[in-house]
Amino acid sequence: MNIPATAHIITWETWFTMILIVHVLAGFLALATFWIPLATVKGSSRHIFGGLFFLGAVGVAVICGIIMTLMRIRDPINPLPSLAHTTFFLYLCLFTAMAGWHGFRVFYLTGKSSPVSVRIEIILSSIVGIAGLVTAAIGLLSGDLLYTLFPFIGIGLALRQLRFWSSWPYEKFSIVMEEHMVSMLTCIIATFTAFCVIALPRIVFIGQDSLILWFGPTIVFLPVIFYWKQRLKSS
Repeated sequence: MNIPATAHIITWETWFTMILIVHVLAGFLALATFWIPLATVKGSSRHIFGGLFFLGAVGVAVICGIIMTLMRIRDPINPLPSLAHTTFFLYLCLFTAMAGWHGFRVFYLTGKSSPVSVRIEIILSSIVGIAGLVTAAIGLLSGDLLYTLFPFIGIGLALRQLRFWSSWPYEKFSIVMEEHMVSMLTCIIATFTAFCVIALPRIVFIGQDSLILWFGPTIVFLPVIFYWKQRLKSS
């Protein structure tokens, strides 16, 4: 039975709007709670709960982001997004999710020596790195500087993760702690970046392709990463 075009449009809009609402709520919760694991005593119940809550909110936002990006391919109203656009935003979701996942796993696997688990993490990190190269290549072919350069942040993250897992396990807890902090802060940066380039332009009418929006959160949080790395080295 053929579905009328109008009914198809209404159905698509309804599902897209519902997923968008969940995405926005999850993103808001992530932005509202990111400070809890930063401000609370490391290892305390508040720190752990706050960190897991933040990661859970990010996870829901990422899943919704992936679904909406794929739905835009079948958008019955607006022009289809380019391959570079679709690939890039899917990679942004993957990069954000992997940063948070890695930050969680380095602590979850502490004290465990399961070679299978480590191999899985190596595979996941390799996927992030390869996907970053593919995304950058597509961006280069499309002539978009942003889509070409930004994936190298994720590629750098993947290389860092591969170096970390290649020497697992570690006797010094400070090494694991540093990796956890860098990964969690990277996840926070990615969350803020997504807000700045997707939600903020609609609020203050700034161009979505502004490099300030894309790289601003990274520049702001770099001193925080440097501070924690120096603090861990001196502890």
